[in-house]
Amino acid sequence: MTNKDWLLLGALALVFGTAFYFIEVALEDLGVLGVVWARVTLAGLILTVWAFARGERFPTSWSVWGLLVFMGFFNNALPFSLITWAQTELTGGLTSIFMSAAPLFTILLAHFVTHDEKITRPKIIGIILGMSGVVILIGPAAVLTLNPSSIWQLAAVSGALCYAIAGIAGKRLHNLSNTVASASMLLAASVMMLPVVLIYDNPIAAHWTTNAMLSIVGLASISTALAYLLYFQLLRTVGASNMLLVTILAPVSAIGLGVMFLDETVTVQMLLGAVVIGAGLMIIDGRVWRKLRRARQAT
Repeated sequence: MTNKDWLLLGALALVFGTAFYFIEVALEDLGVLGVVWARVTLAGLILTVWAFARGERFPTSWSVWGLLVFMGFFNNALPFSLITWAQTELTGGLTSIFMSAAPLFTILLAHFVTHDEKITRPKIIGIILGMSGVVILIGPAAVLTLNPSSIWQLAAVSGALCYAIAGIAGKRLHNLSNTVASASMLLAASVMMLPVVLIYDNPIAAHWTTNAMLSIVGLASISTALAYLLYFQLLRTVGASNMLLVTILAPVSAIGLGVMFLDETVTVQMLLGAVVIGAGLMIIDGRVWRKLRRARQAT
């Protein structure tokens, strides 16, 4: 990964980290399916308008749309629903612990189904170290609440697994622009969810407060539309395993936003967690260790 790739990954983590906050606010007034459907629909429409404004063309091939429908289900409709439902009982911080497992799932799956993303020792060590940093960052109290029998925690883990599956499949969309791929995937998710949401959680009949509307706008525009433009850019340049490192960095961005805008205090625990996460990412990147090895060999 180049410096530019790491910069984009940091930007993606920043916008991805805002999703946990927007979801919590939206759930105060709206149902789970209503939040998810409004999120994918508005984000899809924003990106569609942007694509047409740029003169970009949408695909006409049934095979391409089949893959986009697959992506819409495994990257949006299903994981968004699982994660949003999990947040009805779990805090955003605890949910982010489970989401940090996504890169681990990805490297295991990618090892068997791709030819260019094989398991390496630095990847395994780096991701486990990064996940450990997330646990330190969120706090030991959150870890003590882990319960393998909790359906909400299982839902969050399942959401991470969905992201891993979609990340690997999304590499096949290399012929589409980032905007078209993102818009098409989100609109496919919207169409799939429409009959279900109208039956079980009609957003039209919901009580739309100002906070609910603003949170959906933020969730759709920042945490989804902008996030997926960065998502597909990184997917093409660094691969699924490296791109999903964003789920390890997201808790850092979420806490950083709290410090900057909510007057939250930086603790030693937070700093330690960030250092451990940074060490894990450095191991995955590998450049520091290669330089040290070359310097040792030169002497």
